[in-house]
Amino acid sequence: MAVPFMAFSMAAGSQWVFKRLSGKWERLPAFRLRFRHLVCFLIPLLVLLNFTLFEQEKLIDNQLAKQRLIGDVRFNERLYNYYKKNGFEGKVFSKYPFFKHLPVLKDYWAPERDDQDVHYFIEDFKCPRRDIIREVKRKLKTGEYKLLFSHARYRFIKVM
Repeated sequence: MAVPFMAFSMAAGSQWVFKRLSGKWERLPAFRLRFRHLVCFLIPLLVLLNFTLFEQEKLIDNQLAKQRLIGDVRFNERLYNYYKKNGFEGKVFSKYPFFKHLPVLKDYWAPERDDQDVHYFIEDFKCPRRDIIREVKRKLKTGEYKLLFSHARYRFIKVM
């Protein structure tokens, strides 16, 4: 995808360099051909090195690692640790805006709370609906829900 853009960028940059140096080549005739050949050799070499140094798999892995850092990083780490140790038995309902973009975890995101496959949910302490907060507290006391962990303004809860 980026190859055509890189090619046009390199061509435009090369043209700019040649224009700037064209007057200097005439003053140094002994080095004129050698310098041009060196520049013409280095540009393709650098392009080839770019593709060998940055393999697609490595770039994707780096992107996924960076994608894990969106939102509340510590909360994300706790979610990933829980997932690594226990896995998820079903979907996770969440209004945590970044959950549906986290690598691997996004496969477990459920957009609706009433979905039959929802076994977990992430509650936001700052939810404006007090009736939902009261219901969650009541179900935690009765054992219908189990608090797995909380961090900052979020609680990760399992539906029993």
